[in-house]
Amino acid sequence: MIDQQPMQPTILVIVGISGDLVRRKILPAIIQMYTTATAPLPLHIIGVTRQKDFHIGELEGIDVLREHFTLHTMDYADAAGYGALEEKIKNIEKGFDQDSQRLYYLSIPPNAVEDVITSLGKSPLASYLYTKILVEKPFGRDFLSAGLLMSHVEKYFTPHQIYRIDHYLAKPSLQEMTAFFSTQKGDIWNNEHIERIEISATESIGIERRALFYEQTGALRDMVQSHLLELCSVILLGMNDITASRRARQLEQLSVMKDNGVLRVMKGQYVGYTDDVDNKDSLTETFVELSLESKDPHWVGVPIIITTGKKMDKKATTITVTFKKEHVYGSNNITIQLDPCFAIDQLPSSQFHAMPKSDAYEAVLRAAILGDRNLFISDRELLASWKVLEPILQHTVGIKQYNPGASAIEIIESI
Repeated sequence: MIDQQPMQPTILVIVGISGDLVRRKILPAIIQMYTTATAPLPLHIIGVTRQKDFHIGELEGIDVLREHFTLHTMDYADAAGYGALEEKIKNIEKGFDQDSQRLYYLSIPPNAVEDVITSLGKSPLASYLYTKILVEKPFGRDFLSAGLLMSHVEKYFTPHQIYRIDHYLAKPSLQEMTAFFSTQKGDIWNNEHIERIEISATESIGIERRALFYEQTGALRDMVQSHLLELCSVILLGMNDITASRRARQLEQLSVMKDNGVLRVMKGQYVGYTDDVDNKDSLTETFVELSLESKDPHWVGVPIIITTGKKMDKKATTITVTFKKEHVYGSNNITIQLDPCFAIDQLPSSQFHAMPKSDAYEAVLRAAILGDRNLFISDRELLASWKVLEPILQHTVGIKQYNPGASAIEIIESI
């Protein structure tokens, strides 16, 4: 496994610096690390864009990073651009007075990833020893394409150089949740005691500036395949060691439930979505609910219901566990809220200690820089999650419209 040397400088190359994700999440996380002095140093950022008229001043808060930031404009498919990028990297390394590790964060649309990997892989940049590639989800569009893309990337980079991001694994509230599991007394985390598990991630906003991205993904690929299935694997593991291999084993046991041969899946699209993406014929879902079951002996017979959607009544990510009989805390339900803040219903808050304020993307960037792979998705997890969704992707599921601001119950009733 290739990792950086102790205290090795880092050059973080963000491909797609002008994109929405960078503005909303990545750059604020970097700025926060600098302002709180938690950034692993030395660190220099190179922002890569193909927009010739883009300038640094368009990035909010960039003044904090002026001395540590370089802008590079290039066509992602132009070999000369990668040569010029290499020269900039070498010039920055002269200031470090030692070799750096190089992280390439691909914050670009899914359909551009393969081409950038190819161009980067064919350039001299790929031969540098301490190179890491950070890739945002979704990785592929289904089980087959994910496997093909995985094979394609491995033509140029080793599996240990690839860091697939799922920022849900880095959420501080998820760490709070696992701390909660560790406080539980007795063996209650199994099908002997639990009747069902419900995982919900809803948003009150629409697609904002992500029309192109969302038309390529939809709710199933955007939220379920990555974030919510990973969250599901963590929940099923409970207080046990949450490693990538153990998460993968849980995912491999999951499948979509059926009623008389019909998949238990519902899809919806909020009224006005077709205007937001300027495509009146769009069949992209903005809401989905599906029921899963597990072959794991500890979870056989426990339905796992996943719900996610945009332009709904509230922003919240919750896990509700329903027990079969009266629980020690006086309720058959425990609801764990991860967003917008961490909370546990039915338990005294005094039992839990507040964690230091932190952002998931800060944790992701810091882990990548330090070579900690525990917050990233393995090949095995990736393929397992796509396999769970394969029956849905291979069969047509009708999409009904729902009014913005509706609750999950209202949407399901209308569908």
